[in-house]
Amino acid sequence: YMRQTGPISATLVMTRPIKEPREIQLDLEMITVNTVINFRGSSVIRLRIYVSQYPF
Repeated sequence: YMRQTGPISATLVMTRPIKEPREIQLDLEMITVNTVINFRGSSVIRLRIYVSQYPF
């Protein structure tokens, strides 16, 4: 889940371990709103996580 930690920041929290080798893709979107100039925009980041069977 994602926890907002401030007015312009957040933390992505992993609630359980990831088992097995696998590839996970997360698409995170940040919405920007400015009511003074009537602006709304968004930014997207794609986060890829690779889990290996090898303990490093």
